[in-house]
Amino acid sequence: MCEPSTTTLLVASLALSAASMAAGVVGQQKQAKAQERYIKDSAVAANGAARENYAQINQNLAQKEAVASQKIQEEQKRRLQAQGTAIATSDASGQSFDMLLDDYSRQEAGYRSTVERQLKWDQEQAEIDKEGYEAQAQNRITSAIGSGVKQPDYLGAGLQVLSSGVDAYGSLSEPKTDASGKTYRVLKD
Repeated sequence: MCEPSTTTLLVASLALSAASMAAGVVGQQKQAKAQERYIKDSAVAANGAARENYAQINQNLAQKEAVASQKIQEEQKRRLQAQGTAIATSDASGQSFDMLLDDYSRQEAGYRSTVERQLKWDQEQAEIDKEGYEAQAQNRITSAIGSGVKQPDYLGAGLQVLSSGVDAYGSLSEPKTDASGKTYRVLKD
Protein backbone atom coordinates (compact mmCIF):
# COMPACT_ATOMS: atom_id res chain seq x y z
CA MET A 1 0.00 0.00 0.00
CA CYS A 2 1.29 3.41 -0.94
CA GLU A 3 1.68 6.23 1.53
CA PRO A 4 0.01 9.46 0.42
CA SER A 5 2.41 12.22 -0.50
CA THR A 6 2.65 15.41 1.50
CA THR A 7 1.14 17.33 -1.40
CA THR A 8 -1.81 14.95 -1.50
CA LEU A 9 -2.34 15.40 2.25
CA LEU A 10 -2.17 19.19 1.88
CA VAL A 11 -4.69 19.19 -0.97
CA ALA A 12 -6.99 16.80 0.91
CA SER A 13 -6.81 18.99 4.02
CA LEU A 14 -7.69 22.08 1.97
CA ALA A 15 -10.55 20.25 0.23
CA LEU A 16 -12.03 19.02 3.50
CA SER A 17 -11.75 22.48 5.01
CA ALA A 18 -13.42 24.06 1.96
CA ALA A 19 -16.21 21.46 1.99
CA SER A 20 -16.81 22.03 5.69
CA MET A 21 -16.97 25.80 5.22
CA ALA A 22 -19.29 25.42 2.20
CA ALA A 23 -21.64 23.27 4.28
CA GLY A 24 -21.57 25.91 7.01
CA VAL A 25 -22.42 28.66 4.51
CA VAL A 26 -25.30 26.59 3.10
CA GLY A 27 -26.61 26.12 6.65
CA GLN A 28 -26.35 29.87 7.26
CA GLN A 29 -28.26 30.52 4.03
CA LYS A 30 -31.05 28.16 5.09
CA GLN A 31 -31.20 29.78 8.52
CA ALA A 32 -31.41 33.26 6.94
CA LYS A 33 -34.28 32.15 4.67
CA ALA A 34 -36.11 30.59 7.62
CA GLN A 35 -35.68 33.79 9.60
CA GLU A 36 -36.99 35.86 6.67
CA ARG A 37 -40.03 33.55 6.44
CA TYR A 38 -40.64 33.90 10.19
CA ILE A 39 -40.49 37.70 9.95
CA LYS A 40 -42.89 37.73 6.99
CA ASP A 41 -45.31 35.33 8.70
CA SER A 42 -45.16 37.38 11.91
CA ALA A 43 -45.95 40.57 10.00
CA VAL A 44 -48.90 38.93 8.23
CA ALA A 45 -50.24 37.59 11.55
CA ALA A 46 -49.78 40.91 13.36
CA ASN A 47 -51.46 42.88 10.58
CA GLY A 48 -54.29 40.34 10.40
CA ALA A 49 -54.88 40.61 14.14
CA ALA A 50 -54.91 44.41 13.89
CA ARG A 51 -57.47 44.26 11.04
CA GLU A 52 -59.68 41.94 13.09
CA ASN A 53 -59.47 44.33 16.04
CA TYR A 54 -60.31 47.30 13.77
CA ALA A 55 -63.33 45.42 12.42
CA GLN A 56 -64.54 44.66 15.94
CA ILE A 57 -64.07 48.29 16.99
CA ASN A 58 -65.95 49.50 13.90
CA GLN A 59 -68.77 47.04 14.51
CA ASN A 60 -69.08 48.10 18.16
CA LEU A 61 -69.07 51.75 17.12
CA ALA A 62 -71.77 51.13 14.49
CA GLN A 63 -73.90 49.45 17.14
CA LYS A 64 -73.42 52.38 19.52
CA GLU A 65 -74.36 54.82 16.74
CA ALA A 66 -77.52 52.83 16.02
CA VAL A 67 -78.47 52.76 19.71
CA ALA A 68 -77.80 56.51 20.03
CA SER A 69 -79.94 57.23 16.98
CA GLN A 70 -82.72 55.07 18.36
CA LYS A 71 -82.58 56.83 21.75
CA ILE A 72 -82.77 60.24 20.09
CA GLN A 73 -85.73 59.15 17.97
CA GLU A 74 -87.52 57.75 21.03
CA GLU A 75 -86.93 61.00 22.95
CA GLN A 76 -88.22 63.02 19.99
CA LYS A 77 -91.30 60.78 19.87
CA ARG A 78 -91.89 61.30 23.63
CA ARG A 79 -91.61 65.07 23.19
CA LEU A 80 -94.04 65.11 20.30
CA GLN A 81 -96.48 62.92 22.26
CA ALA A 82 -96.21 65.14 25.34
CA GLN A 83 -96.71 68.28 23.26
CA GLY A 84 -99.62 66.68 21.43
CA THR A 85 -101.23 65.60 24.70
CA ALA A 86 -100.77 69.08 26.14
CA ILE A 87 -102.31 70.67 23.07
CA ALA A 88 -105.18 68.17 22.92
CA THR A 89 -106.12 68.35 26.61
CA SER A 90 -105.78 72.05 27.05
CA ASP A 91 -107.84 74.88 25.83
CA ALA A 92 -105.12 77.16 27.08
CA SER A 93 -102.86 79.21 25.00
CA GLY A 94 -100.53 82.02 25.64
CA GLN A 95 -97.18 82.48 27.25
CA SER A 96 -97.38 79.74 29.91
CA PHE A 97 -98.57 77.21 27.35
CA ASP A 98 -95.75 78.18 24.97
CA MET A 99 -93.29 77.84 27.86
CA LEU A 100 -94.55 74.29 28.53
CA LEU A 101 -94.08 73.34 24.88
CA ASP A 102 -90.60 74.97 24.87
CA ASP A 103 -89.69 73.02 28.01
CA TYR A 104 -90.51 69.76 26.24
CA SER A 105 -88.24 70.85 23.36
CA ARG A 106 -85.50 71.94 25.77
CA GLN A 107 -85.59 68.56 27.55
CA GLU A 108 -85.31 66.76 24.23
CA ALA A 109 -82.40 68.98 23.14
CA GLY A 110 -80.58 68.32 26.44
CA TYR A 111 -81.07 64.58 26.08
CA ARG A 112 -79.97 64.68 22.42
CA SER A 113 -76.86 66.65 23.40
CA THR A 114 -75.96 64.11 26.09
CA VAL A 115 -76.41 61.15 23.74
CA GLU A 116 -74.42 62.84 20.95
CA ARG A 117 -71.62 63.81 23.36
CA GLN A 118 -71.37 60.21 24.59
CA LEU A 119 -71.29 58.97 21.00
CA LYS A 120 -68.49 61.44 20.18
CA TRP A 121 -66.49 60.14 23.17
CA ASP A 122 -67.07 56.58 22.00
CA GLN A 123 -65.79 57.53 18.53
CA GLU A 124 -62.69 59.17 20.01
CA GLN A 125 -62.04 56.11 22.18
CA ALA A 126 -62.41 53.87 19.13
CA GLU A 127 -59.68 55.87 17.34
CA ILE A 128 -57.42 55.60 20.40
CA ASP A 129 -58.03 51.84 20.52
CA LYS A 130 -57.19 51.52 16.81
CA GLU A 131 -53.93 53.40 17.33
CA GLY A 132 -53.13 51.07 20.22
CA TYR A 133 -53.74 47.98 18.10
CA GLU A 134 -51.63 49.46 15.30
CA ALA A 135 -48.76 50.08 17.73
CA GLN A 136 -49.16 46.56 19.10
CA ALA A 137 -48.93 45.10 15.59
CA GLN A 138 -45.86 47.21 14.83
CA ASN A 139 -44.21 46.04 18.07
CA ARG A 140 -44.87 42.40 17.14
CA ILE A 141 -43.26 42.95 13.74
CA THR A 142 -40.30 44.81 15.24
CA SER A 143 -39.84 42.06 17.80
CA ALA A 144 -39.84 39.41 15.07
CA ILE A 145 -37.23 41.35 13.10
CA GLY A 146 -34.97 41.70 16.13
CA SER A 147 -31.48 42.59 14.98
CA GLY A 148 -32.27 41.65 11.39
CA VAL A 149 -31.64 38.64 9.22
CA LYS A 150 -28.10 37.35 9.63
CA GLN A 151 -26.65 36.69 6.20
CA PRO A 152 -24.02 34.01 5.51
CA ASP A 153 -20.44 35.02 6.28
CA TYR A 154 -18.67 34.33 2.99
CA LEU A 155 -15.54 36.27 3.91
CA GLY A 156 -15.24 34.45 7.25
CA ALA A 157 -15.64 31.09 5.54
CA GLY A 158 -12.97 31.97 2.98
CA LEU A 159 -10.57 33.14 5.68
CA GLN A 160 -11.12 29.91 7.63
CA VAL A 161 -10.27 27.84 4.54
CA LEU A 162 -7.16 29.94 4.02
CA SER A 163 -6.21 29.59 7.69
CA SER A 164 -6.68 25.82 7.51
CA GLY A 165 -4.47 25.73 4.45
CA VAL A 166 -1.74 27.70 6.21
CA ASP A 167 -2.00 25.44 9.26
CA ALA A 168 -1.84 22.30 7.10
CA TYR A 169 1.15 23.66 5.19
CA GLY A 170 2.87 24.45 8.48
CA SER A 171 2.37 20.95 9.82
CA LEU A 172 3.27 19.21 6.54
CA SER A 173 6.42 21.23 5.81
CA GLU A 174 9.79 21.66 7.39
CA PRO A 175 12.14 24.61 7.62
CA LYS A 176 15.22 24.72 5.36
CA THR A 177 18.02 27.26 5.36
CA ASP A 178 19.80 28.20 2.16
CA ALA A 179 23.45 29.18 1.72
CA SER A 180 22.76 32.87 2.34
CA GLY A 181 21.14 32.09 5.73
CA LYS A 182 17.51 32.65 4.69
CA THR A 183 15.01 30.19 6.13
CA TYR A 184 12.05 28.93 4.17
CA ARG A 185 9.65 25.97 4.34
CA VAL A 186 9.45 23.00 2.01
CA LEU A 187 6.97 20.10 2.01
CA LYS A 188 8.21 17.01 3.78
CA ASP A 189 9.01 14.00 1.67
